[in-house]
Parts: sequence; C-alpha cells; structure tokens
Amino acid sequence: MIGTALATAILDDLIGTVVASPAYLALVTVEPLSTDTGSTIVETDYGGYARLPVATGDLVAAVDGVKLNGVDMAFPQALSAGTDPIGWAVLCSAATAGDILLTGALDSPVSVDTGNAPTFAAGALALTLVA
Repeated sequence: MIGTALATAILDDLIGTVVASPAYLALVTVEPLSTDTGSTIVETDYGGYARLPVATGDLVAAVDGVKLNGVDMAFPQALSAGTDPIGWAVLCSAATAGDILLTGALDSPVSVDTGNAPTFAAGALALTLVA
C-alpha cells in the first residue's frame, strides 16, 4: 500500500512531468479495475461524446494523494441520450485507447439526456492513482 505522502508526490511528478499534455478525461459507466486500459474501460455511449483534452495546468497540485480539476470541465452536448449513468471519470493517456493514469468516482451518478452537456465545476473531480 502507498501512503498519502508518496501518492501525492507521485501524482504531481507523474502528471506534471511524465504524462504528455494533453491527457484525456473519459466518462465511464462501469467501475474501472486496476487491470483495465483505455481500451477496456466502459465509456458512456451518449451521442456526440468524446474524451476531453486535459492540459497539465487544468489539474491542481495533489493533496493527500488526490488531484482535483482546477478549471471547469465541459464535455460535448449530447446529441442522443446515454444508456447508462456515468459513475467515474478516468484520465487516459490518449484520445482513444491508451493507458489509464488516474480514476475517480463521481459524487453521484450522472444520467445524460439529449441536449445535456456533462460539466464538472472546478474542484468537483477527485482523481487518484489506480489501486
């Protein structure tokens, strides 16, 4: 098990220097496992969905092993509704496929209806290393 001090240092080093900017935020309907990749996570299927590019500066410095979004993050507007509610956000290394870098459960599941655009206010997404 990794302590929070080490996790915090790893997060800041990983996202600040190792990961190419941008990384890409995915919205997921099934809890990601430590064995998942960007190809095996179950992403939302609402019409018009695409992973959101995230620049290194869009995430604030890690605190207690958690990185928060430092800016509002808005996904494309839904052209058609999603089948299942979104329960997790996953930071991936690529716009499609790639590796999982960080994950975080949403405070409550989000259903996406036609015309809605999933949006997360600054500080609303708490991302950690995949355990």
